[in-house]
Amino acid sequence: MERNWRNWITAGEPASRIYGPAGSDFEAVRPDPAQASQALRILHEEQDATDRLLAGFEDLGQRAGREQVVIRDLMVHRIEEYARHSGHADLLRECIDGRVGQWRSTLPTARATLRMCRSQHLPRLRQGRCTGSA
Repeated sequence: MERNWRNWITAGEPASRIYGPAGSDFEAVRPDPAQASQALRILHEEQDATDRLLAGFEDLGQRAGREQVVIRDLMVHRIEEYARHSGHADLLRECIDGRVGQWRSTLPTARATLRMCRSQHLPRLRQGRCTGSA
């Protein structure tokens, strides 16, 4: 999704999909540690690229891209999506092993996500660097 979100706010041709055509159902995905490591590396690269692009917008109310997406809306949408998917992963884990709540193994990822939100996005929202309309 990171690449799709970046495509929302760029004016040129959209970057190609990473994992097959639109609507693909990931049938080729297997529980292979090498494949999982590669997917995580790609995710981090895509997140970094989106963060770098978003950092270039001073006015969070600015509209960008072919569909004129409001930058602040995209930032909030990213946070909502990661929170939602983290919850999905937690539910899947609970179905597998019955564990509920926070466990040490999941805390580093949650903390990293919170650090990213706190350091990059929330300060800009708090500074009121948003003069455009939403």
